[in-house]
Amino acid sequence: MLETWYKLLPLRNAETPLENSTIDLGLAGLFFNRTNYSGILLANPIGGKSQKSEYRIDCRFNKQRIINNIKEIAEHRDSITVKWNDAINFLSRNSKLLHESNCFVYIDPPYYEQGKNLYRFYYSDSDHIRLANFIKKRHFPWLISYDDHPFINKLYFEQMENLKRQKLYCDYSAQKHKCGNELLISNLVIPPIKQYKSLINGFLS
Repeated sequence: MLETWYKLLPLRNAETPLENSTIDLGLAGLFFNRTNYSGILLANPIGGKSQKSEYRIDCRFNKQRIINNIKEIAEHRDSITVKWNDAINFLSRNSKLLHESNCFVYIDPPYYEQGKNLYRFYYSDSDHIRLANFIKKRHFPWLISYDDHPFINKLYFEQMENLKRQKLYCDYSAQKHKCGNELLISNLVIPPIKQYKSLINGFLS
């Protein structure tokens, strides 16, 4: 699998989805997601390039589960559309549809604190403010997930008592053992969420 990792490595440098085949980019993204120790864009393979670690590159690569997930998604392919666009531009252009249809919008912006270390395209403070000012005025149901940071809390909850929040405790391991809070923000009531220390590991297995 290490040979495949090196073969797909050039695809990580693609700036837009127009530079390569969508299938190739999707394959590379899926492969790096399952074989890198922390993130897709900058991380090395699990176990390192020497593969001398106790955990090797394929320890999270459950091929049969991946196949089953792809098949399940494929069953709904006629109902799925993928767009590459600025989130606010997309939501603005489809605002009428979102308000009039039975739609629910989930938004997963780049983390505030570590965004520049995790994503090729990350948000500046002004971008986070722009998103908050836009989404807080929408009446269609929406949910945003963020890192639990004072800047984000102030941005969404200062003088906005009608918004709801829920904190999701995460205890996970990537390269190092870490723990932290994910912040869920919505204009809907968020039901209680059970907290499992192994939650993230369960998603990754």
